[in-house]
Amino acid sequence: MCDKYGYVICPKVGLKDFITVTGKKDYLKWFRKISQKHVDFLICDKNLRPIMAIELDDSSHELKKAKKNDEFKNKLYKHIGFPLIRVKAARYYRHQDIDLIVSGTVKNFGNK
Repeated sequence: MCDKYGYVICPKVGLKDFITVTGKKDYLKWFRKISQKHVDFLICDKNLRPIMAIELDDSSHELKKAKKNDEFKNKLYKHIGFPLIRVKAARYYRHQDIDLIVSGTVKNFGNK
């Protein structure tokens, strides 16, 4: 699907590699919070500008620590206004479902 839209899939990207902590107050606190976390897939345009993040949620996301981490990421992405798509891990995915996720997210995000 990414080929269809001219996007590049970047697997396991560190949050610190595309999210910048801008506030001087508590800079180290927030940088430490993102520096050890990653996103499963970062979808970028042909110029490697991030378009959306995709997290694959498998059964490990039911653990207390994972739920806390997921909650942090959900709030973070909402705060910075960046699309985070959570996809339940499965053996197979329907082509149409993935197309709806990619095209819908880009349309809603405004393809910045």
